[in-house]
Amino acid sequence: ALVFGQMNEAPGVRMRVALSGLTMAEYFRDREDKDILFFIDNIFRFVQAVYVPADDLTDPAPATTFSHLDATTVLSRKIATLGIYPAVDPLESTSRILDPNIVGEEHYETAQRVKNILQKYNELQDIIAILGMDELSDEDKLVVNRARRVQRFLSQPFAVAAAFTGVPGVMIDIHDTIKGVKMILDGEVDYLPEQAFLQVGTIEDAIKKGEAILAAAKQ
Repeated sequence: ALVFGQMNEAPGVRMRVALSGLTMAEYFRDREDKDILFFIDNIFRFVQAVYVPADDLTDPAPATTFSHLDATTVLSRKIATLGIYPAVDPLESTSRILDPNIVGEEHYETAQRVKNILQKYNELQDIIAILGMDELSDEDKLVVNRARRVQRFLSQPFAVAAAFTGVPGVMIDIHDTIKGVKMILDGEVDYLPEQAFLQVGTIEDAIKKGEAILAAAKQ
């Protein structure tokens, strides 16, 4: 027997493929008394959604579940309200392969720099909400500006969402992503407006979009 899900099918259908295959295998084993040779191809693509009560990641149920997973991708309502999709929270999401011996030094160090600047930005948000940006030091203003650009650059138009958003999906090489993030962190694109980094592919796309926005503003 073969159970598979095609990419053009709804996510709610595809997510049942792995569980349906297991159910069939158990049926042949338990009811038909057959010896079963069971294969799951691309098991790393099997994603299970976990309900987090009241969005509390410290709740015992999700906390216990997360401890057994190789990776977690946390979707944030707060990030979604900013219009950033996919609304992944980089600070709450985890992966066991984020190790310099696996992903390489450059990838690992860039990821840590991203986490550090986003964490600092989160710490400054209360001050910004109460006193405003003007009360921040020049160094903190720089942190905020670059963190917001990184946050938006981590958005990505998906091919599977193109029918709903009207924006064509893009495929980006990991090396291009690392390069773009490093350029933002190093201040090489501070002159570009924040919206230039939203829903683009490579950093070159962001630069092209940003320069077009600046040119339009001058007219």
